[in-house]
Amino acid sequence: MTKQRWDDDDNLFADLAEVVRETGPIAQRVALHAQHLFSWRTVDDDLHVAGLVFDSDVEQDALSTMRAGPGDVRVLVFDAARLSVELEVASDQIIGQLIPPGPAEIFVESEGGALLQLSADDRGLFVMSPLPSNRIRLRCDTTAGRVLTDWVLL
Repeated sequence: MTKQRWDDDDNLFADLAEVVRETGPIAQRVALHAQHLFSWRTVDDDLHVAGLVFDSDVEQDALSTMRAGPGDVRVLVFDAARLSVELEVASDQIIGQLIPPGPAEIFVESEGGALLQLSADDRGLFVMSPLPSNRIRLRCDTTAGRVLTDWVLL
């Protein structure tokens, strides 16, 4: 059995320092595992992303003879397995529709971290005004679960 040298403060601190130095690699492994676990915190959200499947601006660019006028409405459609989101973007507001229709909480997230909360009614309709200037995505919390749209600049 080793004799403890802790009757002297310098020896006690030297032994404590040695123990702390020995835990360094373990602490780094624990921190690495913690980082990996932290990255999984949004995996459920990431698995239910509604991709942009239609953008009327892109379609009109393809048919350059039919350019949109200043009063025209831009239509965006996001689609996921359990939910679709259709947006009609006018100059002063956005009208949204969830398909299948139903009540939901809609969270508008911007790249700057700003968050706006809206409610969709029983028909899945919601209105947002004014238009955000940054890229946004919608988080739709429905009774069937949560769906995130792709990021889009309106």
